[in-house]
Amino acid sequence: MSEKIFITGNPGSGKSTLVMEIVEKLNLKVGGIITPEIKKQGKRIGFELIDVFTGKKTLLAYYGFKGPKIGRYGVNIKGIEKIGVKAIQNALENPEIKLIVIDELGKMELLSKEFEKVIEKVLFSNKNVLIVVHRHLANKYKDFGKLYFLKEKNREHIKNTVIGLLKK
Repeated sequence: MSEKIFITGNPGSGKSTLVMEIVEKLNLKVGGIITPEIKKQGKRIGFELIDVFTGKKTLLAYYGFKGPKIGRYGVNIKGIEKIGVKAIQNALENPEIKLIVIDELGKMELLSKEFEKVIEKVLFSNKNVLIVVHRHLANKYKDFGKLYFLKEKNREHIKNTVIGLLKK
C-alpha cells in the first residue's frame, strides 16, 4: 500500500525545508518537483521549478513575467508543463523512483490543466507521494491521504512520523 502524505502550514513555516530533510533521511530514488524561491537583495521576486531527478530547471513565476497572474507574479504555464508535468509523469513511470515529491501544489501550478491531470494520476498511483500543499487547498486533498499542518512545535514529530511511514 502506498502512502500519500500532504504537508501544509503557514508561509515561512519550513514546509519545503522539512520535505528536503525527510528526503535526505530516506536515501531513496526520488522524482518530482521542487519550487525554490528566487531572491534579489533579500526580497522574493519569483520561483524556480526544478525536476528533482534530472535537475532540469525553468521559471515557475516571476515578478513582471508576462503570463497569468497570481498575486504580483506572472506564471509560466509552458514551463510548468515542459518541466513540471514531465518530471512528475517520469516519476510515475520510472520503476527506480520510490518516492514522488511535489513542492508545491498550489494556485500557480494548478493554472496548468496538464499539471492538474498529472496530480490526479499521482493521487491514484501505487507510488509513495510527499506533497507540500498550499494551505488554502489542503481541504481539497486531505481525503487522498494523511495531512499534517506544520508548526514549529510539531516539526520533529511530523518529520519522524513521515519518515516512519515512508520507510515501510
